[in-house]
Amino acid sequence: MTARRSDAKKHAGEEETSSGLWRATGATAQGAQHRREDRPNEDAFGWWPTGWDDAGNVVVAVADGHGHARGLRAHAGASLAVDAALAVGRSRLEEPTPASGAHHLVRHLPEELTTAWRALVRADLSRNPLREEELAGLAARAGAGDRRAVESAPEVAYGTTLLVALATARQLAIAQVGDGDILVVSSEGRTCRPLMRDAAQVANRTWSLASSDAPARFRTACIGDRLAALVVLATDGYSNSFSDDVSFEQVGPDLLDLVDGRGLDAVGESLPEWLATTSEEGSGDDVTVALAARGPLGSRAVAGPVIGEASS
Repeated sequence: MTARRSDAKKHAGEEETSSGLWRATGATAQGAQHRREDRPNEDAFGWWPTGWDDAGNVVVAVADGHGHARGLRAHAGASLAVDAALAVGRSRLEEPTPASGAHHLVRHLPEELTTAWRALVRADLSRNPLREEELAGLAARAGAGDRRAVESAPEVAYGTTLLVALATARQLAIAQVGDGDILVVSSEGRTCRPLMRDAAQVANRTWSLASSDAPARFRTACIGDRLAALVVLATDGYSNSFSDDVSFEQVGPDLLDLVDGRGLDAVGESLPEWLATTSEEGSGDDVTVALAARGPLGSRAVAGPVIGEASS
């Protein structure tokens, strides 16, 4: 699996960018089962550094396009979700921080993320309306009812989850709609999941940015001061590759040890191979992981957003 460079700001996603105090890296691997079935990688990820100063703020996002029949353009929906998250997150981090601290970072964030994503989807549909062959194929695979559902709400074709973290020197804010996992690791290696799992999600069904009540389906959390040393955002293909929650959560301190010992550059370079092996030996699904870690400025900083997007 290789990634594609579709414009000046998109690349393989396996390089690292840094933004002072917080630094980010990430990678994606096409699922082993997807390769066997000739299906595309429907995940996307990205991060945004705030510039060259010492503020060290960063936005990190991961999205997983829905694999069900209605998700005709789920891979595009995931990429647009990352675009929306980086734009909204950047706007939040560039605002003056009020006394409420991290809470201002998540206030109305679900509404803004949903609105931004839907605007990007509408723009994409305006440029490239759903084609008859797409809709006919959907009807043949899933039935006329699914076709009618997509025709009445075309954004459903772009359905995707979204996980996003906004990190500053003193606060960490996270938000999520749909499945996937966010781990926060302290400098002592203690790992927590700040967001409770959504009990309403069953089997392979999950909430989406395309859900009619998407803002209400978001879960958010704020972590103040300097309690976090590492944040791990992962699509569900990653955690589903582990035998149990304890084994998966051990990933947090293990990654922190690797970052401390080898550096984030080296970890980022190794991620694609690790994720491909994880999918092959585990869930078979697409696997995407993005990391934000505290650290000094690195040697390969870039000024713009970094967005990783897989090709089939």
